[in-house]
Amino acid sequence: MTAMTLVHRTSTIRMVRALATAAQLPLLTLLSPAAMATTLETFDVSPCTWTHVAAINASGAVVGRCGFDGEGDFSWGFIRAPDGTISQFTVGREEITILNGLNADGDVAGYADMGRYYQAYIRKANGHILKRVGPPDTASFLNAINDRGMAAGWYWNGGHSHGFLRDHTGALTTFDVPGSTETVVSTINSKGTVAGYYTGADGLDHGYLRAADGAFTTFDPSGSQDTQVLSINASGAVAGVFTDATLGTNGFVRDAQGVISTFGPPDGSTKLEWAAINDKGTVVGYYDNSSSTHGYVRKRDGTIKTIDVPHATTTFPMSINRDGVIAGWYEDEQTVAHGFVLMP
Repeated sequence: MTAMTLVHRTSTIRMVRALATAAQLPLLTLLSPAAMATTLETFDVSPCTWTHVAAINASGAVVGRCGFDGEGDFSWGFIRAPDGTISQFTVGREEITILNGLNADGDVAGYADMGRYYQAYIRKANGHILKRVGPPDTASFLNAINDRGMAAGWYWNGGHSHGFLRDHTGALTTFDVPGSTETVVSTINSKGTVAGYYTGADGLDHGYLRAADGAFTTFDPSGSQDTQVLSINASGAVAGVFTDATLGTNGFVRDAQGVISTFGPPDGSTKLEWAAINDKGTVVGYYDNSSSTHGYVRKRDGTIKTIDVPHATTTFPMSINRDGVIAGWYEDEQTVAHGFVLMP
Protein backbone atom coordinates (compact mmCIF):
# COMPACT_ATOMS: atom_id res chain seq x y z
CA MET A 1 0.00 0.00 0.00
CA THR A 2 1.12 3.56 -0.55
CA ALA A 3 0.72 6.56 1.73
CA MET A 4 -1.89 9.01 0.43
CA THR A 5 -0.53 11.91 2.50
CA LEU A 6 1.37 14.13 0.10
CA VAL A 7 3.63 11.29 -0.94
CA HIS A 8 6.91 12.25 -2.59
CA ARG A 9 6.63 12.38 -6.34
CA THR A 10 9.13 13.02 -9.09
CA SER A 11 6.75 15.48 -10.69
CA THR A 12 4.04 17.79 -9.40
CA ILE A 13 2.12 17.36 -12.62
CA ARG A 14 1.98 13.57 -12.29
CA MET A 15 0.73 13.92 -8.73
CA VAL A 16 -1.95 16.46 -9.68
CA ARG A 17 -3.24 14.32 -12.51
CA ALA A 18 -3.31 11.21 -10.35
CA LEU A 19 -5.39 12.91 -7.67
CA ALA A 20 -7.65 14.80 -10.00
CA THR A 21 -8.44 11.92 -12.62
CA ALA A 22 -8.58 0.01 17.74
CA ALA A 23 -7.61 -2.17 19.28
CA GLN A 24 -4.43 -1.00 21.01
CA LEU A 25 -1.63 -3.59 21.03
CA PRO A 26 0.76 -4.10 23.96
CA LEU A 27 3.53 -1.63 24.59
CA LEU A 28 6.90 -2.54 23.13
CA THR A 29 10.36 -1.24 23.94
CA LEU A 30 12.83 -0.76 21.12
CA LEU A 31 15.73 -3.12 21.50
CA SER A 32 18.59 -1.10 20.00
CA PRO A 33 20.95 0.40 22.62
CA ALA A 34 20.54 3.89 21.15
CA ALA A 35 16.79 3.73 21.71
CA MET A 36 16.56 2.04 25.10
CA ALA A 37 14.78 5.07 26.63
CA THR A 38 12.00 5.07 24.05
CA THR A 39 8.63 3.33 24.14
CA LEU A 40 6.64 2.20 21.13
CA GLU A 41 2.87 1.85 20.97
CA THR A 42 1.36 0.05 18.00
CA PHE A 43 -2.33 0.11 17.17
CA ASP A 44 -5.01 -0.81 14.66
CA VAL A 45 -8.29 0.90 13.85
CA SER A 46 -11.04 -1.71 14.08
CA PRO A 47 -12.77 -2.99 11.96
CA CYS A 48 -10.35 -1.78 9.28
CA THR A 49 -7.74 -4.21 8.00
CA TRP A 50 -5.04 -1.55 7.44
CA THR A 51 -4.08 1.71 9.16
CA HIS A 52 -2.07 4.65 7.83
CA VAL A 53 -1.04 7.50 10.16
CA ALA A 54 -0.61 11.03 8.80
CA ALA A 55 0.11 13.45 11.66
CA ILE A 56 0.48 14.02 15.41
CA ASN A 57 -0.21 17.22 17.35
CA ALA A 58 1.33 18.75 20.48
CA SER A 59 -0.91 16.78 22.87
CA GLY A 60 -0.14 13.45 21.19
CA ALA A 61 -3.39 13.03 19.27
CA VAL A 62 -2.88 11.17 16.00
CA VAL A 63 -4.84 11.26 12.74
CA GLY A 64 -4.86 9.19 9.59
CA ARG A 65 -7.01 6.89 7.52
CA CYS A 66 -7.88 3.22 7.49
CA GLY A 67 -9.48 0.83 5.04
CA PHE A 68 -10.07 -2.73 3.97
CA ASP A 69 -8.05 -5.13 1.84
CA GLY A 70 -9.64 -5.68 -1.54
CA GLU A 71 -11.54 -2.38 -1.40
CA GLY A 72 -9.00 -0.25 -3.28
CA ASP A 73 -8.70 3.30 -1.93
CA PHE A 74 -11.92 3.05 0.11
CA SER A 75 -11.02 4.59 3.47
CA TRP A 76 -12.31 6.21 6.64
CA GLY A 77 -10.66 8.98 8.60
CA PHE A 78 -9.71 8.41 12.23
CA ILE A 79 -8.51 10.36 15.25
CA ARG A 80 -6.63 8.61 18.05
CA ALA A 81 -6.69 10.57 21.31
CA PRO A 82 -3.62 10.66 23.59
CA ASP A 83 -5.29 8.04 25.83
CA GLY A 84 -5.61 5.66 22.86
CA THR A 85 -9.32 6.17 22.26
CA ILE A 86 -10.09 6.06 18.53
CA SER A 87 -12.90 7.86 16.70
CA GLN A 88 -13.71 7.17 13.04
CA PHE A 89 -15.59 9.26 10.53
CA THR A 90 -16.44 9.54 6.86
CA VAL A 91 -17.11 12.53 4.64
CA GLY A 92 -18.94 12.95 1.36
CA ARG A 93 -19.85 9.78 -0.47
CA GLU A 94 -18.29 7.71 2.32
CA GLU A 95 -15.92 6.06 -0.16
CA ILE A 96 -12.62 7.87 0.27
CA THR A 97 -11.89 10.09 3.27
CA ILE A 98 -8.29 11.27 3.59
CA LEU A 99 -7.08 13.17 6.61
CA ASN A 100 -3.80 15.12 6.44
CA GLY A 101 -3.61 17.99 8.95
CA LEU A 102 -4.24 18.32 12.69
CA ASN A 103 -3.91 21.37 14.95
CA ALA A 104 -3.50 21.73 18.70
CA ASP A 105 -7.25 22.10 19.26
CA GLY A 106 -8.00 18.82 17.48
CA ASP A 107 -9.39 20.34 14.28
CA VAL A 108 -8.46 18.27 11.24
CA ALA A 109 -8.20 18.99 7.52
CA GLY A 110 -8.23 16.75 4.48
CA TYR A 111 -10.20 15.88 1.40
CA ALA A 112 -12.80 13.32 0.39
CA ASP A 113 -14.66 11.89 -2.56
CA MET A 114 -17.77 14.02 -2.82
CA GLY A 115 -19.08 12.78 -6.13
CA ARG A 116 -17.96 14.97 -9.00
CA TYR A 117 -14.66 15.95 -7.36
CA TYR A 118 -12.39 15.29 -4.48
CA GLN A 119 -13.12 18.26 -2.24
CA ALA A 120 -11.58 19.75 0.88
CA TYR A 121 -13.18 19.49 4.30
CA ILE A 122 -12.50 20.51 7.91
CA ARG A 123 -13.64 18.45 10.87
CA LYS A 124 -13.85 20.51 14.04
CA ALA A 125 -12.77 19.07 17.36
CA ASN A 126 -16.44 18.77 18.40
CA GLY A 127 -17.09 16.47 15.43
CA HIS A 128 -18.83 19.02 13.20
CA ILE A 129 -17.73 18.60 9.57
CA LEU A 130 -17.47 21.53 7.17
CA LYS A 131 -17.69 20.19 3.62
CA ARG A 132 -16.53 21.73 0.35
CA VAL A 133 -14.45 24.42 2.00
CA GLY A 134 -12.18 24.99 -1.01
CA PRO A 135 -12.79 27.19 -4.06
CA PRO A 136 -16.19 26.32 -5.57
CA ASP A 137 -16.65 23.99 -8.53
CA THR A 138 -13.09 22.66 -8.38
CA ALA A 139 -11.24 19.67 -7.02
CA SER A 140 -9.62 20.83 -3.77
CA PHE A 141 -7.20 19.26 -1.31
CA LEU A 142 -6.35 20.46 2.22
CA ASN A 143 -3.01 19.37 3.64
CA ALA A 144 -2.69 21.37 6.87
CA ILE A 145 -4.50 23.47 9.47
CA ASN A 146 -2.74 25.71 11.98
CA ASP A 147 -3.58 26.57 15.58
CA ARG A 148 -5.43 29.73 14.47
CA GLY A 149 -7.79 27.63 12.37
CA MET A 150 -6.29 28.64 9.02
CA ALA A 151 -6.27 25.73 6.59
CA ALA A 152 -3.93 25.46 3.61
CA GLY A 153 -4.09 23.39 0.46
CA TRP A 154 -4.34 23.47 -3.29
CA TYR A 155 -7.01 23.14 -5.92
CA TRP A 156 -7.23 22.01 -9.53
CA ASN A 157 -8.65 24.42 -12.08
CA GLY A 158 -8.02 25.14 -15.73
CA GLY A 159 -5.73 22.15 -16.05
CA HIS A 160 -3.34 23.43 -13.36
CA SER A 161 -2.89 23.39 -9.58
CA HIS A 162 -3.16 26.56 -7.49
CA GLY A 163 -2.76 27.33 -3.78
CA PHE A 164 -5.50 28.45 -1.40
CA LEU A 165 -6.01 29.42 2.22
CA ARG A 166 -9.19 29.32 4.29
CA ASP A 167 -9.24 31.36 7.49
CA HIS A 168 -11.34 30.62 10.56
CA THR A 169 -14.20 32.78 9.23
CA GLY A 170 -14.37 30.83 5.97
CA ALA A 171 -12.77 33.55 3.83
CA LEU A 172 -10.71 32.13 0.95
CA THR A 173 -7.47 33.43 -0.54
CA THR A 174 -6.13 31.88 -3.73
CA PHE A 175 -2.62 32.30 -5.06
CA ASP A 176 0.06 31.12 -7.47
CA VAL A 177 3.80 31.43 -7.06
CA PRO A 178 4.88 34.12 -9.56
CA GLY A 179 6.13 32.55 -12.78
CA SER A 180 4.79 29.10 -11.91
CA THR A 181 2.80 26.69 -14.02
CA GLU A 182 1.76 24.60 -10.99
CA THR A 183 1.54 25.54 -7.29
CA VAL A 184 1.22 22.93 -4.53
CA VAL A 185 0.71 23.80 -0.86
CA SER A 186 2.19 21.34 1.63
CA THR A 187 1.82 22.99 5.02
CA ILE A 188 1.28 26.13 7.12
CA ASN A 189 2.64 27.22 10.51
CA SER A 190 1.10 29.19 13.38
CA LYS A 191 2.32 32.50 11.91
CA GLY A 192 0.45 31.88 8.68
CA THR A 193 3.55 31.14 6.62
CA VAL A 194 2.75 28.66 3.86
CA ALA A 195 5.33 26.24 2.46
CA GLY A 196 5.21 24.09 -0.62
CA TYR A 197 6.62 23.75 -4.09
CA TYR A 198 5.88 24.92 -7.61
CA THR A 199 6.71 23.99 -11.17
CA GLY A 200 8.64 26.71 -12.96
CA ALA A 201 9.02 27.55 -16.62
CA ASP A 202 11.98 25.14 -16.67
CA GLY A 203 9.61 22.25 -15.94
CA LEU A 204 11.28 21.54 -12.58
CA ASP A 205 9.86 21.75 -9.07
CA HIS A 206 11.24 24.41 -6.71
CA GLY A 207 10.56 25.25 -3.06
CA TYR A 208 8.75 28.34 -1.83
CA LEU A 209 7.53 30.13 1.25
CA ARG A 210 4.56 32.50 1.27
CA ALA A 211 4.54 34.89 4.23
CA ALA A 212 1.33 35.95 5.93
CA ASP A 213 1.52 39.26 4.03
CA GLY A 214 1.63 37.41 0.70
CA ALA A 215 5.35 37.86 -0.01
CA PHE A 216 7.05 34.90 -1.71
CA THR A 217 10.51 33.45 -1.22
CA THR A 218 11.71 30.74 -3.60
CA PHE A 219 14.71 28.47 -3.16
CA ASP A 220 16.42 25.18 -4.00
CA PRO A 221 19.19 23.17 -2.37
CA SER A 222 22.39 23.47 -4.37
CA GLY A 223 22.35 21.17 -7.40
CA SER A 224 18.68 20.29 -7.07
CA GLN A 225 16.87 19.01 -10.13
CA ASP A 226 13.54 18.82 -8.30
CA THR A 227 12.68 20.33 -4.88
CA GLN A 228 9.67 19.49 -2.73
CA VAL A 229 9.04 21.27 0.58
CA LEU A 230 6.99 19.02 2.83
CA SER A 231 6.88 20.53 6.34
CA ILE A 232 7.41 23.73 8.34
CA ASN A 233 7.87 24.51 12.04
CA ALA A 234 6.87 27.45 14.21
CA SER A 235 10.07 29.41 13.50
CA GLY A 236 9.71 29.05 9.73
CA ALA A 237 12.32 26.32 9.21
CA VAL A 238 11.24 23.87 6.52
CA ALA A 239 12.20 20.34 5.55
CA GLY A 240 11.75 18.45 2.33
CA VAL A 241 13.38 16.30 -0.31
CA PHE A 242 15.21 17.01 -3.55
CA THR A 243 16.59 15.14 -6.53
CA ASP A 244 20.28 15.60 -7.26
CA ALA A 245 22.22 15.38 -10.52
CA THR A 246 22.56 11.59 -10.15
CA LEU A 247 18.75 11.31 -9.76
CA GLY A 248 19.15 10.25 -6.15
CA THR A 249 16.76 11.81 -3.62
CA ASN A 250 18.04 13.43 -0.43
CA GLY A 251 16.64 15.47 2.42
CA PHE A 252 17.18 19.11 3.28
CA VAL A 253 16.44 21.60 6.03
CA ARG A 254 16.20 25.34 5.35
CA ASP A 255 16.40 27.21 8.65
CA ALA A 256 14.53 30.41 9.48
CA GLN A 257 17.53 32.47 8.32
CA GLY A 258 17.56 30.79 4.92
CA VAL A 259 20.57 28.52 5.45
CA ILE A 260 20.09 25.14 3.72
CA SER A 261 21.62 21.89 5.01
CA THR A 262 21.30 18.65 3.03
CA PHE A 263 21.48 15.05 4.16
CA GLY A 264 21.05 11.54 2.85
CA PRO A 265 19.83 8.28 4.40
CA PRO A 266 21.91 7.04 7.34
CA ASP A 267 23.03 3.93 5.43
CA GLY A 268 24.41 5.92 2.49
CA SER A 269 21.66 4.89 0.07
CA THR A 270 20.14 7.40 -2.32
CA LYS A 271 16.37 7.37 -1.99
CA LEU A 272 15.12 9.47 0.92
CA GLU A 273 11.42 10.16 0.42
CA TRP A 274 9.89 12.07 3.36
CA ALA A 275 10.94 14.81 5.78
CA ALA A 276 8.80 16.22 8.62
CA ILE A 277 10.30 18.81 11.00
CA ASN A 278 9.27 19.79 14.54
CA ASP A 279 9.79 23.02 16.48
CA LYS A 280 13.14 21.83 17.83
CA GLY A 281 14.49 21.18 14.34
CA THR A 282 14.34 17.38 14.53
CA VAL A 283 13.37 15.74 11.25
CA VAL A 284 11.77 12.34 10.71
CA GLY A 285 10.90 10.47 7.55
CA TYR A 286 11.68 7.35 5.62
CA TYR A 287 13.99 6.09 2.91
CA ASP A 288 14.22 3.12 0.57
CA ASN A 289 17.24 0.91 0.06
CA SER A 290 17.78 -2.37 -1.74
CA SER A 291 16.09 -4.34 1.03
CA SER A 292 13.16 -2.33 2.38
CA THR A 293 11.74 1.02 3.54
CA HIS A 294 13.17 2.31 6.83
CA GLY A 295 12.47 5.24 9.10
CA TYR A 296 15.03 7.79 10.25
CA VAL A 297 15.45 10.55 12.82
CA ARG A 298 17.79 13.50 12.18
CA LYS A 299 18.63 15.78 15.10
CA ARG A 300 19.21 19.50 14.74
CA ASP A 301 22.96 18.94 15.06
CA GLY A 302 22.88 16.77 11.94
CA THR A 303 23.21 13.36 13.59
CA ILE A 304 20.94 10.83 11.91
CA LYS A 305 19.93 7.26 12.71
CA THR A 306 17.60 4.59 11.39
CA ILE A 307 14.44 3.68 13.29
CA ASP A 308 12.46 0.55 12.47
CA VAL A 309 9.48 -0.96 14.24
CA PRO A 310 10.56 -4.40 15.54
CA HIS A 311 9.60 -7.23 13.14
CA ALA A 312 8.32 -4.74 10.56
CA THR A 313 9.10 -5.17 6.88
CA THR A 314 8.62 -1.43 6.21
CA THR A 315 8.51 1.59 8.53
CA PHE A 316 7.06 5.01 7.65
CA PRO A 317 7.52 7.78 10.29
CA MET A 318 5.25 10.59 9.09
CA SER A 319 5.19 13.27 11.79
CA ILE A 320 6.93 14.45 14.97
CA ASN A 321 5.57 16.85 17.58
CA ARG A 322 7.40 19.45 19.64
CA ASP A 323 8.07 16.92 22.42
CA GLY A 324 9.74 14.51 20.03
CA VAL A 325 6.88 12.00 19.87
CA ILE A 326 6.90 10.34 16.45
CA ALA A 327 3.84 8.95 14.68
CA GLY A 328 3.68 6.80 11.57
CA TRP A 329 2.78 3.39 10.23
CA TYR A 330 4.49 0.14 9.33
CA GLU A 331 3.83 -3.14 7.56
CA ASP A 332 4.29 -6.53 9.18
CA GLU A 333 5.48 -9.75 7.55
CA GLN A 334 1.99 -10.28 6.09
CA THR A 335 2.15 -6.72 4.57
CA VAL A 336 -0.62 -5.58 6.91
CA ALA A 337 -0.29 -1.88 7.81
CA HIS A 338 -0.53 -0.77 11.46
CA GLY A 339 -0.11 2.58 13.21
CA PHE A 340 2.61 3.42 15.71
CA VAL A 341 3.54 6.13 18.19
CA LEU A 342 7.15 6.31 19.37
CA MET A 343 7.67 8.24 22.62
CA PRO A 344 11.10 9.49 23.73
